Amino acid sequence: MWDYVWGALQPNINQAVVLAFCGGIALDFLYLLELPNVPPDRKPNLRSPIYWLQYLFWPILGGFLGFIYDETAHLSRVVAFQIGLSAPLIIRSLANVIPSQARQPPQTPPGA
Repeated sequence: MWDYVWGALQPNINQAVVLAFCGGIALDFLYLLELPNVPPDRKPNLRSPIYWLQYLFWPILGGFLGFIYDETAHLSRVVAFQIGLSAPLIIRSLANVIPSQARQPPQTPPGA
């Protein structure tokens, strides 16, 4: 049965998307491995579903970024994996580019 499912999905799966998704999962494992080193007063609430939402969101977003980047240029496997690893940083940097307030147009000085 799995051979049938994989045979149907294999032509539709983009390698860059899968590798970027795996890069996002690898980053999540790294975060989980660092939890024992976090001071007790800064430890997250592991029972909160909100905490675990990021572990679902970032790999999916990494796969989506891999899909976007692969549309313009075919990515090597290492680059696709790296995109998945750096997906949180890419999204944060894109969010910081958006200004929090609209700039006012420059004022013409009186008498000019």
